[in-house]
Amino acid sequence: STSRGLGDVYKRQTGESVTLPQKLAQKQYGKVYIMLGLNELGTGTTESWAQTYAGVISQIRQAQPNAIIYLQSILVVAASQDNPGGAINNATVNARNQALEALANPQDNIYYLNVNEAVMDANGCLDASLTSDGIHLLGNSLSLWEDYLKQHAIVPGGTGTAATTLTTYTTAVTNTPAAQ
Repeated sequence: STSRGLGDVYKRQTGESVTLPQKLAQKQYGKVYIMLGLNELGTGTTESWAQTYAGVISQIRQAQPNAIIYLQSILVVAASQDNPGGAINNATVNARNQALEALANPQDNIYYLNVNEAVMDANGCLDASLTSDGIHLLGNSLSLWEDYLKQHAIVPGGTGTAATTLTTYTTAVTNTPAAQ
């Protein structure tokens, strides 16, 4: 099982702390972007992780029946952090991304986006120039991610993808109570 789920959501813009189900119940969204998984690399099997992720997708679909759901790939790590014998390694990231891609269902408006295409180097690792710790993108690298999302937006009833204006909110999902 995963160590994180639909626990607390902290929205930095407002300081508001609510659960994801509470937030999803507040209004209907046209699009829901999901990126989960890096923190869970050392837990469970790819299969158990995918089952848990499928449950998250199901909960979101139930709360947002008409939304387009985007499943964003887990970002690979830089070569300096790729530890084949450890919990964090690109082989596990790639296996989980394959399982995540299999959860996509375009007939139900659930799409997989391989965000790694925007941030990988020629060896399939996170480009070292985009990170200071080999795991997280630098702030000035986030525009690559945003541009990728804009370029791969799905237009309902359309024939493909189109660039759109994207309003982003930074959230963290945990199972622990909000900081006091």
